[in-house]
Amino acid sequence: MSEPRFSVVIPLYDKGTTILATLASVRAQTCPAIEIIVVDDESHDGGDDVVETLGDPHIRLIRQANGGPAAARNTGVAAAHGNWIALIDGDDLWHPHHLATLVEVIAAVPDAALVSSASRTVLPGEPIADVPMMATPPRRIDFFRDHRPDLLNASSVAIRRDAYLGIGGMPPVFPGEDMAFWIALAVDHAMAVSDRATSFYVRGDGIMAREQAARQAGEAMPLSPVFAAIDRAVATIADPARRVAATAFGDRTRLQYVRSELYAGRPADARRLLAGVVDRGGGAYRAYRALALLPGGILRFGMIARRLLRR
Repeated sequence: MSEPRFSVVIPLYDKGTTILATLASVRAQTCPAIEIIVVDDESHDGGDDVVETLGDPHIRLIRQANGGPAAARNTGVAAAHGNWIALIDGDDLWHPHHLATLVEVIAAVPDAALVSSASRTVLPGEPIADVPMMATPPRRIDFFRDHRPDLLNASSVAIRRDAYLGIGGMPPVFPGEDMAFWIALAVDHAMAVSDRATSFYVRGDGIMAREQAARQAGEAMPLSPVFAAIDRAVATIADPARRVAATAFGDRTRLQYVRSELYAGRPADARRLLAGVVDRGGGAYRAYRALALLPGGILRFGMIARRLLRR
């Protein structure tokens, strides 16, 4: 197998105040990427001009009409020259050993199509903590069996370019496009991870925070594309054990979303999600099913009361 040559792809949308820090962390890698591709998704805050004024010959700026982060990543991957695509969002950060860590994961699991470091959440302006150079060895994972919410994110992974293109790229949906992509890739491709935390998600006004606020305000939210991706995966996987693992993953994911809908006082949406749960014998399913029969106003009152009691 050829040596990994990383193209870094960064989707950029209204992150003019953070993109310089992100680029600085990418340029500081001990294992440098062969190129950095920033795809501006029709920003309004001049972030694209900030990138252009750097004048770095290793950074390519591509401007396109607004299409969402998946479309921006797909544009970057199509233009890339590397055999591996390392993703990072325009407000997140890497430790200087991030790409070197991914090289170690690739060497340990050479048939992997996706590799990842561990990730930590930091506050804006918080310094990046150093990471131990001696960590547990990289390991192969079964995405459906081993998944947890912090296992992968769109700033911690690198994907083999041929595998990325082979499944048609990242689905142009939003939000949830990255999770839908991991699911589709996991059906036929190996994945591997390191427990060394070299990727840093900077907590701020991101999509997760905005989506949570919208749910709590009772705004209508589109059904996540993750569920259609799960259903396709379950229907596609031939191995019975992996199909069972994918089904269980789907149930866990649906119940996580159900919990969010109940907290937002949206029992009808919670019931819609509960209808897709396969294993209905667990305590969480039964509890959520009972709560989903309550009026939305009572659920919202309960959420407010719970918040007050936790203060």
